[in-house]
Amino acid sequence: MNKPTSNTFWLLKMAWRESRTHRVKLALFLSAIVIGVAAQVSISSLRDNLTQSIDNQSKELLGADLEVRHTAPFDTVLNGFLERRFDESADMVRFASMASAEDVKNITGYTIGGVSPIGHLKKIEILIDKSLSRFNLLFAAAGHPNCVFKIDFTSLIKITNGHIEEITE
Repeated sequence: MNKPTSNTFWLLKMAWRESRTHRVKLALFLSAIVIGVAAQVSISSLRDNLTQSIDNQSKELLGADLEVRHTAPFDTVLNGFLERRFDESADMVRFASMASAEDVKNITGYTIGGVSPIGHLKKIEILIDKSLSRFNLLFAAAGHPNCVFKIDFTSLIKITNGHIEEITE
């Protein structure tokens, strides 16, 4: 390797001389960078460890040997297979989910934001959140996002033949 020239030594000597008044600031700046990098590494490590731990423990939390997921309700063929495959001691749990905008329009005839609780194109099961009972009056959509009507909780149950469920937490 080439030996440093005298110009390099002169340059380093002048840089050292000029840094006399700002060495404390330089040390502070460098230590802030070191601490920032260390914090970033430790946070990334913590995130990775948490993700791995949750993945490892999720099987125990699920408490099941089999989990079947689908974005739409299961058809009769799949339901029949699952019922034949598992005995009475097995529990099948279904969770409510949000319908797509296209499904809502095809089933109810209304667009999202204006879905009336009555007058749907197809007969569907209506679920009414139990927490709505705390209100004296409810305002339900009347087929358009800008149209609503007043109704009390008991009347809503009667006109929709809805089932009261605990939907929200």
